[in-house]
Amino acid sequence: EIGPERVTKRFKQFALSMLWGFLERKPYLSAKARYEREKRLITKFSDNSDLTTPTLLDSDDQELILVFQTLGLTDLVQIFQDPAIHIDDKLQYLRAALNQLQAIHNAGETHGDPYLKNFFRINGPENNGRLYTCDFEYERKSPDPAVTDVLILTANSINALFQANGSAPKSALSVVREV
Repeated sequence: EIGPERVTKRFKQFALSMLWGFLERKPYLSAKARYEREKRLITKFSDNSDLTTPTLLDSDDQELILVFQTLGLTDLVQIFQDPAIHIDDKLQYLRAALNQLQAIHNAGETHGDPYLKNFFRINGPENNGRLYTCDFEYERKSPDPAVTDVLILTANSINALFQANGSAPKSALSVVREV
């Protein structure tokens, strides 16, 4: 639910398995477990100067509801698919997303759902060049979830860049290696 000053995220029961075992989410994560993970990480990261997450305004532990401050945001999927945005700028956004992942990992955590749709640029004059990230509600079963985070973001980025610019994947891999 999106309002003029707040976004409400409600956690509902469901289980989704993926075909690839190393990308598979931990099984049977209840809505309560996903809610608690998201709330814990948003709270933890709010004090981390290397990370930018939406501000948590309110929560309801009984109804499993988190309320965030509304910001004018554009996700990286939209940015990567926009032909008007130069490939070098898109690669800068990829670099920023990888730096966000690195900060998450340095804090001893993993993202769990590091797709382009979960990284955002703030719109308008208040844009400080930083990215926001959210949706930490999932955990992966892989032996090294931090590596899985990087693999998911890399594959998702290459796919999006390839759709918008066929020569971009090699450049994207260079950015991943660099970071």
